[in-house]
Amino acid sequence: MPRLATIGALAVVGFSIALVLWFESVESPRRVDPAPRGIVDDVDLEASTPLLDADPPASDASDVATASPPTTSRKQILRGRLVGVAGPFPERPTLSIASVSRAEEWVTFSKTIRADAAGTFEADVSDLFVAMDVARLEVSADPSELITGSASVDVPESASEGGEFQVDVPVSSATIVVGRVVDDAGEPIAFAVVRLWKTPHGVPSGSILTAQTTGPSGRFTLRAGDGGSVFILALAPGRRSAGEFVGARPAALTDAHDLVLDRGYAIRGHVANADQKPFAGAHVRAVIDGPARGVSIGGTMELVGDRAVTTQFDAFADNEGRFELTGLEPAAYRLSLAGLQSSAYPEGKKLDWGVVAPADGVELSVPAPAWIELTVRSEEDPPPNALVRLFRDGQAIESRRIIGVTSLGVFPGAFYEIRVSCDHYEEERVDVVAPAAGEKRTVAVTLEPLRNPPGIVIDLTGPDGKPITDARFDLFAADAAWPAWERGTSSEKGHYRLAELEPGRYRLMIEPGTIEEASANWFVPTIDDLEFVRNGGERVIEVRALVGGRLRFVAHDAEGRPIRAQWRVLEPSGRSVLGSGLTSPATLEGVTGRVLPPGSYVVECSADGWTPRTAEAAVVAGETGVVDLTLQSP
Repeated sequence: MPRLATIGALAVVGFSIALVLWFESVESPRRVDPAPRGIVDDVDLEASTPLLDADPPASDASDVATASPPTTSRKQILRGRLVGVAGPFPERPTLSIASVSRAEEWVTFSKTIRADAAGTFEADVSDLFVAMDVARLEVSADPSELITGSASVDVPESASEGGEFQVDVPVSSATIVVGRVVDDAGEPIAFAVVRLWKTPHGVPSGSILTAQTTGPSGRFTLRAGDGGSVFILALAPGRRSAGEFVGARPAALTDAHDLVLDRGYAIRGHVANADQKPFAGAHVRAVIDGPARGVSIGGTMELVGDRAVTTQFDAFADNEGRFELTGLEPAAYRLSLAGLQSSAYPEGKKLDWGVVAPADGVELSVPAPAWIELTVRSEEDPPPNALVRLFRDGQAIESRRIIGVTSLGVFPGAFYEIRVSCDHYEEERVDVVAPAAGEKRTVAVTLEPLRNPPGIVIDLTGPDGKPITDARFDLFAADAAWPAWERGTSSEKGHYRLAELEPGRYRLMIEPGTIEEASANWFVPTIDDLEFVRNGGERVIEVRALVGGRLRFVAHDAEGRPIRAQWRVLEPSGRSVLGSGLTSPATLEGVTGRVLPPGSYVVECSADGWTPRTAEAAVVAGETGVVDLTLQSP
């Protein structure tokens, strides 16, 4: 019975399949698609005659819902050529294309392409027009190539719908310098560094334009961008540097320059420590003695005539304490031990020896230091953050902040002055004679509280006589505009206390902020000569805010279109700038400046591509005036 049931089920399934195949063989009306799904023919579907008058069968409803809508689009194509240098260009120069926004005037998208050997190029730049209104396209040659130059093409507002643009890019030959770095026997020097500077005024100017490290062959190839004379310099450890001025030349790898680096002169010697044993690893530094002999070209390099001279050399002593400084000039040098210039042995900064190169058998001996152990006490015991300064022969040797105790390494038998100061305490000075080498002398200093503690309290009120809370205070040194010495805000009573300042003169700027709508135009005059005297006692300075006004700035062209322009507000004399900013390129509502005292002012307005304007403006207390400036094309 189970077998018969199985056979019956299979028969039913077979009959069903046969019935389905018979229905599929019968032709039925079908909708004819005008194109494969996802592909749109270039036809006007709205104007064309429908392919079927009747609605399609329900079974095709899903096809109608997923069919791609008809669209039309055009590309933006940029074509151009390089002019000014005769081709061919076998290396196919690299070009950079950038789009500049019409609204903001800043580069938004860019891409790189290559010109062909004839110097012509064609590129699809549609991707540079994505989601923006392009004002122009800028094309420039890569300055590292054999040519350099740039050009731009204006883009009409209709270009977003597609278009073709043509541009000629004027280019010129780049300066190419090739050569080798060799020793005085003509053998190549590997791992030498070759640097290149521009020489617009006959001397290397600005930062290094390009640099390269030589390989085993000692060869180098430097591209200087646009044409013009340059200065090249080769450096290698233990050798004198060599440089050369190179005139402008076409883009050809010719006229090789050999830069010869010789061993120069040397200073050799030995370093011994305080126990007269070899000072292994001692850092010996040699610096040319006397004033500069040439023009600085960065770091420790000077240009003397047509030669580059290194002014500082370093070497390290071996396990036997021996050192060798090579590549020196025949000149006087000051030798020092850089490793001793630490806070543990501050007098190590004063250890130096005068030597004339070349020299052999130079002996550098480090004397064993004596030690001064300083203990600082006060009623707080110990005082917080005391400043200790060490002087010898009137010159400051060391300055450090301590809490309680510190040790100073000094020269045996030398005379010193120690000065200790701390906030709220009188400065103490003590003279000390250093003990013998290796010995320690203990010195104790007790700080006394200030007899008349200094302090300045600013009492800030508004025009209505009420205290101004949370006003911002910026304190500057009288002769500096930045950085601020101290910053803070006023208390609920409108008070701000200045204390713990170094004696001197200061400038205090106060910004009252906006407490309510009525105070939006308040301002506080700057206190330009605020004197802080040690032991001067506490004093109160009453400051009252005044009612000022503001100016709103609008810049546009003759047709009323807004322009992004720089504005400045000056005193009538034109000596002091009281405010500056940028107008909006998108609206004529204007940009409001800071609060100013009532009176007359001069306003300057400028923008790239427009003739600058100067106008007079009046500030009225409690009001915001509008400065409307129309800029003209030059």
